[in-house]
Amino acid sequence: MNRDIIILRLRGILNPLVHEFGHIGHFGDHSSVNGPDISWFEMFCRSSWGIIAYTWATSDNTYLEKFRETLLKAIADKRYAEFKDYDQKAVELVPVAVLLLMFRKETWDVFSDQQRRTLIMYFENVNNIRLYANNWVFFRLMVCSVLQKLTGKDYGVTIAKDWRFIDKCYQGEGWFRDGLKGPEDYYNAWGFHFYSLLYYFLFDDTKRKEAIKERSLLFARQYQLFFDEKGRSIAFGRSLTYRYASLSFWSMMLVNNLLDEEEAKWAEVIISNNFEWWNNQQVYDKDGFQSLGYAYSNRFILEGYSSSGSVYWSLKAFMLLLTGKESAIWKEKGLASREVEHGNYRLVNGKMVISSTPSGNVAYINLVNRRGMKLRFANYLHFAYHSATGFNVDNGIPDFGEIPDDSSLVFAINGQIERKTDNLICLKRKDYIQKFIWRSGESVIVFSTIVPLGECHARINVIHSRVNCTCYETGFAVNSAVRGEIINSEMSCVINDLYNSAVLRILGDGIPVIIHNGNKCNLYNEITVMPSIKSSIKKGNTIMITLVGLTNSKADEENPFKNVKLKLNNNRIEIRQKNDKYVVDLENGFLLAAKALILEMVVKSEALISKMIYRLKVVLYRSIHN
Repeated sequence: MNRDIIILRLRGILNPLVHEFGHIGHFGDHSSVNGPDISWFEMFCRSSWGIIAYTWATSDNTYLEKFRETLLKAIADKRYAEFKDYDQKAVELVPVAVLLLMFRKETWDVFSDQQRRTLIMYFENVNNIRLYANNWVFFRLMVCSVLQKLTGKDYGVTIAKDWRFIDKCYQGEGWFRDGLKGPEDYYNAWGFHFYSLLYYFLFDDTKRKEAIKERSLLFARQYQLFFDEKGRSIAFGRSLTYRYASLSFWSMMLVNNLLDEEEAKWAEVIISNNFEWWNNQQVYDKDGFQSLGYAYSNRFILEGYSSSGSVYWSLKAFMLLLTGKESAIWKEKGLASREVEHGNYRLVNGKMVISSTPSGNVAYINLVNRRGMKLRFANYLHFAYHSATGFNVDNGIPDFGEIPDDSSLVFAINGQIERKTDNLICLKRKDYIQKFIWRSGESVIVFSTIVPLGECHARINVIHSRVNCTCYETGFAVNSAVRGEIINSEMSCVINDLYNSAVLRILGDGIPVIIHNGNKCNLYNEITVMPSIKSSIKKGNTIMITLVGLTNSKADEENPFKNVKLKLNNNRIEIRQKNDKYVVDLENGFLLAAKALILEMVVKSEALISKMIYRLKVVLYRSIHN
């Protein structure tokens, strides 16, 4: 990696931000649910990550001086002076506190006694308000740890209490849940592990550091699968506008020198390739500000807490520059190749299976997530997420001819689009097969089995519908600049210069169709197209089996599924791919029990839901183990 180029890019990001420091209370044209004032506060505080990295790497204090002046003005401004419960400002204090600690001589020691007392009182607001019981607890832990080191005041009780909560969130194999009932996603990397590794870097806490090292090394071995050979990360979950914040974990692993020589080399490859991929995307506008979106400006992917300032969480990745000029990572003449053996990898505590393939890496998510997220379906509930294609979100177009939902099973009921509401039950298995039961609206229950098969996967959907309806089984969405479309009696396929995306009907009476998605619904491409199977679903039970795949092999254009063999034998399916064999039962006592209990749960009042879920789990457990 070229250290000078990274410093130059960081300076290009910081210059327009520092210019905005003087416009207190006003930044950008998009505000979150927290109000327009918070966007500026987020930009100001989150820029601290970049200022820390730049100043450490260059010994240039220019940004520090401007930051120090603005900080005192900001905390005195009535818009930011007071804190309330669950205040977003509490989230933003960590990088500010860390900056003051790391550059104490240039900042903290320059302040007068009164200014320091004012700052201490401001930071201590995190102890006087309620915080969400999730990654937010880490913000209080870090602020109190910094204050303890800066001031000598004892915050040990709070720090110990917050570490106990963090430990309760730990699931094993390096995985944390975001709160005791939260999901497993990128917050594991840029939240729990990043702050753990920052704590490791800043504080002398031998016992805690041992646990941090152990957990982070376990996570590193699985987290590398989130990045394919071209540097693309698998896009799924919340806060994707933070973009390359996903690299912050690797940055801090290298800063703390926790990886062995081989691991450090592939961490460098991941960082370098991912940075390069982002540099080829439309991330910044003409004025040098980071846009709201992913690979281009796209506000359909925004969440309620997204703002023009919040996107600068991405600057965490530049903490890599804390490694210092003499680090071995800057002395490499060329990067070693990073090869991950193609195949399936089961991340038990991450609640997913990841397939490494020649076209990219695919995540099959299998979790129950009932949190009230605006983009819950798009971010977590698709059948598969591919690093080569990103995924689609709802762009508000109700036309079924432009339905955006890729890699999904979507229903049209009485003229309305009905998406997956939630995974009601996810079955834990020891192999790579994913099984879950879910509902679409109030009329449809589906028992889905997903079998990863390299560059494709098999979907077995057993549908119980209370009404006649239509459904669309969709594949991966690709850039609409296609050079070919194949539609025959069984398969729908779209081909562009990079990929071949196809859906093949194995069982069912569906009709292959091509769906041209509306504008700006995909994370990667502004206009996409995807293959699909359109089926008429009768009231009662229906079984559908499809193969869905994405390949970059032109040799497979006519038959991308040639390496997969399926055999139906009564109510049993045998699936073979090379030396792998999977067997799936279509109908048994477990399925019938699940169907009956879930339907009962759907029509019951909300007060009975918890009881019904418990009953269902008991029946499922007994059926599986009998």
